[in-house]
Amino acid sequence: MLRALVILLLMLGLRLEAVVAVVNEQVKAGDLTVERVRDMLLGRVTTWPSGHAVVIVLCTAESGEQAVNRICSRSVSLLQRGWKRLVFSGTGAMPLVADTQSAAVELVARTPGAITVLSEPPSPSAAQVIPLTSGTPGEVR
Repeated sequence: MLRALVILLLMLGLRLEAVVAVVNEQVKAGDLTVERVRDMLLGRVTTWPSGHAVVIVLCTAESGEQAVNRICSRSVSLLQRGWKRLVFSGTGAMPLVADTQSAAVELVARTPGAITVLSEPPSPSAAQVIPLTSGTPGEVR
């Protein structure tokens, strides 16, 4: 019985992927949830609780692609197309784009109100790293 439980836990553990939000240190992000991050990435939430503008940084490296897919069930390029529609309609500003994980973290660290999502924690930086978890794509745990 114990063996079956261990195998089940291992199988479930393999399905779950860790996702982290990397947030500018000036942001008070204590109650950041997967739902809120999803809404930010989709342009539904455009300000932090403090009233400062949310600045999205999309990482086109594998870590960023995986994290966006886990949270929004979309690729970064599809997310960018949605943002282009928001910009064209006058209701949003294009996210900043970084092609490596370290470049995304550096951009978040120096941009007030910035946030990015990654599938693995970055090396120590001047930004806050907040762990989030999700199960199957689009599912919030």
